[in-house]
Amino acid sequence: MNFQALDVLMDCIREFSLRVNSNLSDKALPFLSEDTLELINRYKENASTSAFIEVVQYIFSDLSKKEKQQQKEIGVNLFSTRFEDLFDLFISLEKKSPLLQIILDDENGIPEVFYKGEEINRKRDILFHWETDTIIPGGLTYAIEHVEGSQIINRIERRVKGHACD
Repeated sequence: MNFQALDVLMDCIREFSLRVNSNLSDKALPFLSEDTLELINRYKENASTSAFIEVVQYIFSDLSKKEKQQQKEIGVNLFSTRFEDLFDLFISLEKKSPLLQIILDDENGIPEVFYKGEEINRKRDILFHWETDTIIPGGLTYAIEHVEGSQIINRIERRVKGHACD
């Protein structure tokens, strides 16, 4: 997390704590779910950063079911005008996709392969080898060979840590 994101988070924690403890957020509370309200009450008793993040996740889940204008009004009521910055921060964290995903439904199936969030079609060869670090250094090797166009074979290959010298 960078310094700007940390600054936004700290401002929002401070504002949220102030608003929920002084009833400044009362206009927003009727629009939140019972689970979220229960978490807010627990947060009031134990105002930790991890509790705050859990409350924010619940609030954002509730807000996702609202119109944009209502989201903004509720968010500003709870977090001040830094709400938009906080919202952008959480959305960017949630949108991060895995580097490599291999989904195999059964032993005879064709694996679905996603690299950097994009599905790889027309796969020819998939290799994934991972070893844990113990007394002997482990590592990671993956290779994805697929066909592009009519006959162009493309290969994505990466060796990491102990495998880099193989």
